[in-house]
Amino acid sequence: MRSKDENKRTAIYNAAVRIINESGFANASVSKIAKLADVSSSTIYVYFENKKDMLNKIFLFIKEESGNFIFNEINPDSHAKEGIKIIWNKTYEYAVKNPDKFSFSEQYANSPIINNISKEQGKKYYMPLFDYLSRSIKKGEIKKIKMEILIALILSPVIHLAKQKISGNIDIPDEAIQKTFLLIWDSIKN
Repeated sequence: MRSKDENKRTAIYNAAVRIINESGFANASVSKIAKLADVSSSTIYVYFENKKDMLNKIFLFIKEESGNFIFNEINPDSHAKEGIKIIWNKTYEYAVKNPDKFSFSEQYANSPIINNISKEQGKKYYMPLFDYLSRSIKKGEIKKIKMEILIALILSPVIHLAKQKISGNIDIPDEAIQKTFLLIWDSIKN
């Protein structure tokens, strides 16, 4: 069995993300990914069982990376407004700085290709969010709202703003991002 080279794995991840974002899942053949990654098609099978395994592992890699980036600065004991603002800003920053990974993750999370195991594993990288919001509800700092709705209220607007920034459709000044956060905060605070 051949040894695994992390540089090759990263090249494969990056190539797959790029091709999928440009051409879609169906048109992302292993041979196209291998060519862009500058590896042989057989090398891909050293790292992954098949194309679906590769896509699931890329999704989990991105979820882990984004989760670490977004949640690493949160103090579990901070007031909800402070912590949620960090989550808001870091979500926006990650998306804008990593548009290819962000786009892949958004597409894949809503795709029938993703398996249930990857969905569940992906959630564990976002457990700090669930835990933080649960504690904030218990402390009475935010309204008691069903968790899925609360997360949608917090993240959907910032994700939409990031998509607009990435697409170049509108220039969004930082002041507008922060004012939007305050609108969201006003809707969830106790």
